[in-house]
Amino acid sequence: MSEKRFIFETVDFQNGAATINNFVSVYNAQCNAPVTGNGFKFASDYDRMKNLLGSQGQSRNSGYYDGLYATYYNITVTQPTLPSSNGPGGSGWGKQLGSGPLDRILLNNASLYAKASQDLYTGVQIAGYLYSPVATTTTFQTTTDDGIVVYFNGTKVIDNWTYHGATTDTSASLTVNAGYNPIRILFFNGSLTAQCDFLYKVPSSGAYTGLLNCQFFYNYNQM
Repeated sequence: MSEKRFIFETVDFQNGAATINNFVSVYNAQCNAPVTGNGFKFASDYDRMKNLLGSQGQSRNSGYYDGLYATYYNITVTQPTLPSSNGPGGSGWGKQLGSGPLDRILLNNASLYAKASQDLYTGVQIAGYLYSPVATTTTFQTTTDDGIVVYFNGTKVIDNWTYHGATTDTSASLTVNAGYNPIRILFFNGSLTAQCDFLYKVPSSGAYTGLLNCQFFYNYNQM
């Protein structure tokens, strides 16, 4: 699936009502959003969109884009140690091999090699935000080979930082605050098969999905 940029590069914006109407049609098409009174899945998204664009309809005012942002590293030790929940650190994370946005986290040997030019002893740090206009809940589920840790709002919610075959880990039901909730996913593969799959559901009573667009965002100005 090609990268979709939520607001900024999906439509040629113009001032006034045309901007809003054009955005509504793109939003509904990309997010499969039911139409409310003003055309948005959530009424607050209408005001949020207007605030982001500003009176002149300028794009990239906020720097938020669809999906999460991944950075790939060469792993220089048998098992790297964990960076902090919201920044760098940890030993064994060597040369940066590449970076870019993800609209799904569905990594294997082939996709790692395509993105990082290697798939063995490769680490990935994925960062961004889960956005919700209202307080709700979420549950995360990962299937990985090898190590995985997920931080959400600064708290470790999935922790299996070990060598293992394909293993599924599921978080508890987590509180989602209204607004942008930081998420950070760390993964490493050792010498054999690589797998890192990420699913979530919002709210926790809903169904799992892997599509990040329209729910997760990364900030262009922070990358």
